[in-house]
Amino acid sequence: MIPKKDRLLLVKALFNTLYLAKSGKDISNITLSEVLPDRISLTTRRFLDWLCYFLVGASIENAPISRFVDNKTHHPRSIPSVGKIYDLFITEGATDQGYPKGGLQAIVDAILASFPKESVEIKTDEPVEKIECGESVSGVITSEDSYDCRAVVYSGFSSDLPRLIPDLPASYTRNLATIKRVNSMTVWLGLTKKIFTNQGAEMWVDADPYAWMVPTSNYDPALAPKGNQLVGFAFTPLPENYSSSAIKKKALGTIVDNVPEIEKHIDMIHYQELIPEKASWGINYGFGDVRTPIKNLYCVGTDTTKRSAGVNRAAYSVLNLLDVMKSDGYL
Repeated sequence: MIPKKDRLLLVKALFNTLYLAKSGKDISNITLSEVLPDRISLTTRRFLDWLCYFLVGASIENAPISRFVDNKTHHPRSIPSVGKIYDLFITEGATDQGYPKGGLQAIVDAILASFPKESVEIKTDEPVEKIECGESVSGVITSEDSYDCRAVVYSGFSSDLPRLIPDLPASYTRNLATIKRVNSMTVWLGLTKKIFTNQGAEMWVDADPYAWMVPTSNYDPALAPKGNQLVGFAFTPLPENYSSSAIKKKALGTIVDNVPEIEKHIDMIHYQELIPEKASWGINYGFGDVRTPIKNLYCVGTDTTKRSAGVNRAAYSVLNLLDVMKSDGYL
């Protein structure tokens, strides 16, 4: 996809970026567009813009280069080897993608199974209406009951906290108000024929909005009947105040235009309007944190930790939360 000339230019930009990181320069406020050579082609620029939207939730002009020198271990201060990033530019096709067998429900089931028997009570369909606190949280009021607590972990949208706690510090509230959520539309197609045979995703950088195709049942054949295929197409960014019906029509049209053969093999269509990231990791947007101004109130989720993306970012936020709560004496 990336022309050879552009690959050389990108490698030069890569080494310049790693030099900045190694020398102690704060790269969290430097955008990817700032370090790109002017001579980069439009095709490569669109590819990098695609990466930014799917990995950061922001455009190439707003995505920090710190995201692209991230690593795959729980050591956020370390910098990955040059080879790992270099592979992004020179490898033909993705080789390290995966999908949990049984879908995301398998992850939820594993978490539930890890709870000690008869020591955890889970309540659902009980929306939180208020978190009572002064200098510390004293209780939680829901639509059904109220609960005293020693500490609270909040996994909803950080930007919604001021609705639950009216007297948060003004500076903290202002930051939460500038958080930008990431919207996306995913089209799931059940096909009567296995059309996509590669064990990897396709990046549709010329689509509008950008699209990411994952042949899901290639990873877990149990998700589709034998001889059939389950495929997901994620589209982002979506326009502000978009029309749901218009985006659905446009997304399906994009799929059929790119893969004309697919139309006659569609057996099932399911649309998902999602917020895959609770906060865009853009330098011009606000972002939450595991810690809050309330000493025994913590947040967790994709709007609290600037690491990775999607489920991985959520997992890193949990690890961060556990570290913080342990240091505070709650674990």
